[in-house]
Amino acid sequence: MKIDDDIRDLVEKLAPEWKILNTALENGMITVEQDGILKAIEGITSLEEVHRVLGKGDYLVDLYERLVNQFLAQGLSVKKDVLEEAKKIIAQQGKAETVFEEAPVKKKILLIFAMAILMRA
Repeated sequence: MKIDDDIRDLVEKLAPEWKILNTALENGMITVEQDGILKAIEGITSLEEVHRVLGKGDYLVDLYERLVNQFLAQGLSVKKDVLEEAKKIIAQQGKAETVFEEAPVKKKILLIFAMAILMRA
């Protein structure tokens, strides 16, 4: 996680964990789990290997539940066109890296959620 001015300010103010995490994600951070899912999509590893190393436990479920709740509270939703784009990325292993390099942060997050939905992660 890159410690930028926003994160530094929150840490200095002793902000709650969820606020720091939310800000880090908004500023472009991708979690280890999300990176693992992207690598599985690209064919570098498998979801089984990601789950073996990181576990399929409550942490991942809890993280996504918190993020989904926060994004829904902000009025963000995964629309059909984003789901379609996510399907294409999954079908064309290796394309994810290019898309993620060029996409704005909010689109990256929506695509990650869409791919997680499609892969039932």
